[in-house]
Amino acid sequence: MRGWSLLGLWIALQVLGTGGNAADEEDEDDALIVYDEEAAGAGGGAQCTAPPGPVMVKELVEEIGHDVSEEVIERTVSALAAEGVVQTRQLLQLFPQDYDALVIPLLLKSRLRRIRERGGKIPEDMIGHKKPAEGEEEAGEGAEGTDDASSGEEGVVNEDDIL
Repeated sequence: MRGWSLLGLWIALQVLGTGGNAADEEDEDDALIVYDEEAAGAGGGAQCTAPPGPVMVKELVEEIGHDVSEEVIERTVSALAAEGVVQTRQLLQLFPQDYDALVIPLLLKSRLRRIRERGGKIPEDMIGHKKPAEGEEEAGEGAEGTDDASSGEEGVVNEDDIL
């Protein structure tokens, strides 16, 4: 009789153990969701946050294609849209073979490849120069004037002026 009760206990533990594993799998799925507690306090409910950077592929391509023509940007965006890729996360989900098969302008394809390798983060060297605000521009001009005055000696090379 005691053997049957131990067997029953062992079976019960196995069944409960399997249920615990299913709960662990659900917890792993929930771990992919990121909640911003500060936004939850301000808005009343929990808010999901997206990774930094543009959400739409068009915005991403415009940001990294600051030095290419509008036609090249439009060809890239339309080729990606024809394949159903309109969001940055969809671009990141493409298999490498599928990405390589895309026919888009090579310069932007190479830049997008680097962004894909970094999980959607735009490298600093790809971000275009943005126009400074009016207040910043005036402050910058004043600072340049003081630099020239401080290095007023003739024949002395200021290391900051090289390159």
